[in-house]
Amino acid sequence: VFISDKIFELLGYEKGEFSSEFSNWRKLIHPDDVEFVDKSIKECFSCLTPSLNIEFRILNSSGEWHWVQSQGKIVEYDPDGKPVRVAGSVMDITEQKEAEIKRIQLELKMQQAQKLESLGVLAGGIAHDFNNLLTGILGNSDILLYELPQNVEIQQRIIEIKRAKQLASELTNQMLAYS
Repeated sequence: VFISDKIFELLGYEKGEFSSEFSNWRKLIHPDDVEFVDKSIKECFSCLTPSLNIEFRILNSSGEWHWVQSQGKIVEYDPDGKPVRVAGSVMDITEQKEAEIKRIQLELKMQQAQKLESLGVLAGGIAHDFNNLLTGILGNSDILLYELPQNVEIQQRIIEIKRAKQLASELTNQMLAYS
């Protein structure tokens, strides 16, 4: 197994710090990614896929996780058709992954803002329509007060209707302010 000095440099390890056996490198793979990496490598070596192109996290020497993209291809087979040599590369894609995560978070925030805007428009439309209905109630109750003979009980009920209309109107104004 040959591992380029650049990979050690990429991860901040000294070249002789540990052997190049896969089991040593496997210990550096993020626990959430180990199963995926193992499965992908097994599929490649069992010839289920002709090449390898995977993204996973790996631990650098300072204890930080880096996203890497690993690409490889079987370049030599034994006489029985079993893979004996793979060539590949590893590229640090941490910045791209972080940018992608930020983009997704921004999209989620924009979707949330659009939902809130839609809710505001809906609330404003309902409040406006409700206010129009209340105006009809107020107008008709004023006409009743004017046209009815002096009857304290009926007038008192109409005054209660006007008071309830006023409270509903204040609630409508709060909805409009919210929207």
